[in-house]
Amino acid sequence: MNANGQRLPTPAVPAPPALLGPPRRDPALMYVWEAVAGPDRKKSGVTGFRHQAMTDLFQAMCGMPDPGAAGTLRAAVLDTSTRRPAYIYSPVLMRISRDPATGGIRVEDGDPR
Repeated sequence: MNANGQRLPTPAVPAPPALLGPPRRDPALMYVWEAVAGPDRKKSGVTGFRHQAMTDLFQAMCGMPDPGAAGTLRAAVLDTSTRRPAYIYSPVLMRISRDPATGGIRVEDGDPR
């Protein structure tokens, strides 16, 4: 209302530019793991839950008793802003390998951020 008690018109809200399209949610974060024990032996997976990815990677390594077996865990998002959508990966979050002396599974930190 103005000083005379009259109702003011409601300003129109501008529409978003047509080129941008409707608003969309941020891409979901995924966790990608990979375990390798030589050129012919590899397991990998993707999940939306970090703890599940860690468990899956550990179980894959349990099935790979080879001394050179190793695995990694990374986060990833799908980049759809480019002409050819592609995944963008984080630095390695966790490394897992076989201890050469004992054959046990060794969990290590990932890359520094």
